[in-house]
Amino acid sequence: MHRTLPLLALLLSATLTGCNNDSNDPTPEPKVQQMGYGEVELYDVARRPNGHIIQPGETAVLALEAINGAAAPTPEGDTSNIGIDEVTFDVKDAGPLTLALTEADLAVIAKAELWTLTGGLLAQADQQTPSRTVSLTAGRYLLRVHSGHTQTTPVSLFVYPTVAKPSQTNAQRLYIPAQFYQLIRTNSCSGCDLSGANLTQAPLSQANLTQANLSNAILTQADLTQAHLSQANLSNAILNGANLKLADLDLANLNGANLNGANLDSVDLQEASLINASLLDANLSGADLYEVNLTKANLTKANLTDANLNATTMTGAILTNANLTRAGLDANLTDANLTGANLTGADLSGGNGVPAANLTGANLTDAILTDANLSGATWTDGKTICAPNSIGKCN
Repeated sequence: MHRTLPLLALLLSATLTGCNNDSNDPTPEPKVQQMGYGEVELYDVARRPNGHIIQPGETAVLALEAINGAAAPTPEGDTSNIGIDEVTFDVKDAGPLTLALTEADLAVIAKAELWTLTGGLLAQADQQTPSRTVSLTAGRYLLRVHSGHTQTTPVSLFVYPTVAKPSQTNAQRLYIPAQFYQLIRTNSCSGCDLSGANLTQAPLSQANLTQANLSNAILTQADLTQAHLSQANLSNAILNGANLKLADLDLANLNGANLNGANLDSVDLQEASLINASLLDANLSGADLYEVNLTKANLTKANLTDANLNATTMTGAILTNANLTRAGLDANLTDANLTGANLTGADLSGGNGVPAANLTGANLTDAILTDANLSGATWTDGKTICAPNSIGKCN
């Protein structure tokens, strides 16, 4: 099978056969991680009735040739017209769908068209009108992309229709991000719009994603070790099981993000916002969370050993059975739930303390409570309510 760019091999969904594969070789090339469907697998209503139709959450990988024919077409799985690629996809739920091209997309795409399978043009995005929204009924539709570049090799594009949350304005969106290709090719996409991108298990170690928009992106089990995500927007992103060890996330927006089971060992999260974020079983050992906003975040069973939580806002946070051994906790823990938490050697000294917090069953062995405000806290026995003005100890 033709591979436009070997760098994409780990991101294609099909089982790729090496270009030099010998049919007599008893050891076949291993399957690659499923993430997208190349042109040979895609459904073309005219020529490939048994191909694959893209479903919500899936990705199509296109090799868009030059408009002047300078780029050689792929030998199989392509449309008959050089410089035009097509994707057939299903819409499961009726609602508005936005067809949008970014500035980076328009550098290689002349226009993108949305068609019915009966030949009706529904919407067109181009240089003049880069974004169009159209109401669709459930059914099957065709996306046609026209080249606007003259490069000697095809440009890889990624197309993925997604279904947004009901609270969002647009129920669905068609993405055709050239910036997605830029990220995979260069491991750098500072300031890029990758909102909603499917980057499941993507190899992004040390990637530069500073100030990138990754809101609603899917980064399940992605490798983001030592990645640069300062000031990035990761609101409502799915990062469960992702490896973010030593990553730089200072000033990042992680509100509503899913970080369950993620590895955030020694991560820099200074001044980041994780309001309503979910961090069940997450590893935050040695993490720097100075001045982080963890209001109503769920840190059940999270490992916060030796973490710096000083000046952190944890109002209403859930820390049930969390491990806070030796953590710096001069934080705002008002109304936090620390039931069963391990606070052995934790430093809660200072004026913040744990007012009105629930410490039922918490282990406070060798915890430093000097000047800590314990007023109204439910003590470790689950019965005693610390009296007002309980400073340094529960009265």
